Amino acid sequence: MSHLGGRDAAICFDQLPHAWAELLEPQITKAFAHFLSAGGNAQRAARILAFLKATVGPALLPALQQMSVKDIRSAASQAEATSGDRRRIDLIAWLERRDGQRLGAVIEAKVGHHITEGQLRSYEGPARQDPYRLEPKHTAFLVVAPALTRPLARQLRGHPNWLFLPWRVLIMRLDSEMTAAGCDDDDFVRFRRTLWNHAA
Repeated sequence: MSHLGGRDAAICFDQLPHAWAELLEPQITKAFAHFLSAGGNAQRAARILAFLKATVGPALLPALQQMSVKDIRSAASQAEATSGDRRRIDLIAWLERRDGQRLGAVIEAKVGHHITEGQLRSYEGPARQDPYRLEPKHTAFLVVAPALTRPLARQLRGHPNWLFLPWRVLIMRLDSEMTAAGCDDDDFVRFRRTLWNHAA
């Protein structure tokens, strides 16, 4: 089990959060898939590249470190993706380089719920299959949650491919990567600002 943390960047608080919103896990992952996939091919590629850099970091997937949009053939994200035993992967995002190599992240999003026995293992196999075709060595498997609780730590000890990432670290990193890539917009920023309050 590993833990991805640190203070990588300052969150952008230029937008006010949606005061009425009470975000649940399906709403969070569907919103991410919506915003990551918005726009044309270039914007989608830029946003998914920024998201992958924010979630997995160059230390885990070194190929991302020097990658730019011009190196990407295609990019996609999907929320509530069905796994082999009909369970749903919360969020999966991937890109394909022009040389055919695919890089991606499989996200299990948690906000106040526990991971059930065997849940994480059931997601690894389907990530290799169509339409994702992600090899484990090029894929980050991440549980994103407010904190590393004792039950979550116990689950992760039995799943060495999976890492823990706090919501607020993800939001800070993504804010920085989106700003650097120049592919952000106010609606996406406001969603992340709202998520900071509700899932962190």
